[in-house]
Amino acid sequence: MQAQTLNDGAAEAITKPTTVAGMKRLAKKIKKASDGNITHMQALEIVARDNNFKNWAQLLNALPGDSK
Repeated sequence: MQAQTLNDGAAEAITKPTTVAGMKRLAKKIKKASDGNITHMQALEIVARDNNFKNWAQLLNALPGDSK
């Protein structure tokens, strides 16, 4: 599977959030824009990588806020 980022076109008009809650909302938008081609977890990973984190777990550990 090729790595995807927000620059793939599906979410090009979406502004990057700075909170965990905002990133979760963005992941939902990415999933919806994919027309079922990616899971919510894959969308979370895309958001994490696009924000220079290795994965979603690393993002949660690095950012303050509700991680659940």
